[in-house]
Amino acid sequence: MSIIIKEKITDNVFGAVWLAALILTYNEIVLKNQLNEVLLRQSDIQRIAQKLCTGTVQSARVNQWCNGDHSNSSYNYLRAVESQRKLTKIGEFNNYREYPENLLRLDTQVFVVEETNQGVTFGELFEWFSKDYSKAIYTDDNHSLGYGSISTNKDYQNEVDATGELQEDNIKDILKDHLESKGWKTQLAMGKIHGIDIDAYKDKDRWIIEVKGCGSRDAMRVNYFLAILGEILQRMNDTKAKYSIALPNMKQYRNLWSKLPRLAKEKTGVTALFVNANGKIEEIF
Repeated sequence: MSIIIKEKITDNVFGAVWLAALILTYNEIVLKNQLNEVLLRQSDIQRIAQKLCTGTVQSARVNQWCNGDHSNSSYNYLRAVESQRKLTKIGEFNNYREYPENLLRLDTQVFVVEETNQGVTFGELFEWFSKDYSKAIYTDDNHSLGYGSISTNKDYQNEVDATGELQEDNIKDILKDHLESKGWKTQLAMGKIHGIDIDAYKDKDRWIIEVKGCGSRDAMRVNYFLAILGEILQRMNDTKAKYSIALPNMKQYRNLWSKLPRLAKEKTGVTALFVNANGKIEEIF
């Protein structure tokens, strides 16, 4: 399989280096069925990054500044394996600067598979990076690659904890399925990954959602509620986007939402999504 890179789609030089390594890694594993750990030549990363970026991509971006194993690194996008590089997985540097946030819109086409004329978007690449590549396991003997299975028919009731209440990642999965069934494309920050919890696009519309789970005590839920309000307000830098908070459908959270001044809700335009374990979602303004 050969690919045709979409040129000059970002002005972020460091982000272009990360994206180039992601494209090359995806090409080897997914399109060429490579089963071994993918090691990349620095010159190849620099060449692809230069195609993607409007700025100049110097070699030092690859061998130093984006190399998490270098003492002068600014970003942990790459790992060093002697003279070669490999793409960092989420969690290798304790979730610190392991990938660029908000690099491109999810629906931005990054490359086209020449043989099939199939386009691959940034959202598709990032989902593969976070869900498949970052969970890949290499054995010590033959470096064979295995991926954790991703269920497409989720039993949400079995994904909650022993108390029967939804945790944060459970809610993200439910919302992802719901949004994608309505034609949205979603990017999720699962677990301890930094960034917007759910960043969704459909045509020219954007929907940003921050999520909290059930917590274990009443006082914790109050803290969660105050924290999620602060998080969503800090995200409100896109005047055309819709903003929501998502919480388990629990009486305490509903009461806290109802006590917010109506004027504050109207001015911010933030809505609340209350989510049940069976997948039912209720949006309240």
